[in-house]
Amino acid sequence: MAVGDDQVTVHSDRRWVRLDPADARGGLVNMRERAAWHGGTLSIRPAAPGTAVEWSVPS
Repeated sequence: MAVGDDQVTVHSDRRWVRLDPADARGGLVNMRERAAWHGGTLSIRPAAPGTAVEWSVPS
């Protein structure tokens, strides 16, 4: 977690778990909707050896 003057970011690496961003559902959809509601973003991308998820919103 990083808290800056204008943004809060939570970053998580899921080892050995591959998620396809196009197949996001359930909790990931909820996280994306909540980020958007607050003017932020949710990023899901491959990261060796799994997946990186980053959730950012303005502070």
